Amino acid sequence: MSRFRDEVRVIPRTGWGIALGVFALLVMGGAFFFSQSEGPRDAWPWWLVISIAPFAAIFSIYVLLVGYVYADARRRGMRYGVWTLIAIFVPNGVGIILYFLLREPMLRVCPACGGPYRSGLAYCPACGNAVTRICLQCKCPLEDSWKNCAHCGVLL
Repeated sequence: MSRFRDEVRVIPRTGWGIALGVFALLVMGGAFFFSQSEGPRDAWPWWLVISIAPFAAIFSIYVLLVGYVYADARRRGMRYGVWTLIAIFVPNGVGIILYFLLREPMLRVCPACGGPYRSGLAYCPACGNAVTRICLQCKCPLEDSWKNCAHCGVLL
């Protein structure tokens, strides 16, 4: 599986349905609007009629991106409702760009209880099990490559 395909699968089915509905509504509404000409002199230019589909596709992709923000923020343990509203209401896609710049790392899974926890924690918040190496003197989390504790300086 490719990473892109895995990330696309994050978008909920509701998001796909809304995007498809928006696309169909824009294409059919535009076709109806442009067909309302009285005679040959009132006909719309062909390039304007053809431009409905790309506009509808771009707007549908925007809807899919909002669905991705919702699902991705939820799986990362962030405030997904707030981020979804920011993605919708901050204009010109700036809210979506802000989400990608400010999103938190993925949650990790505790090996003891299977509960989610944020990276950088020394203990699982659900069961209290140590999830990383811990300094015996200051009880701070350590990285695997460290030979000394970066917090208190003790030799490991």
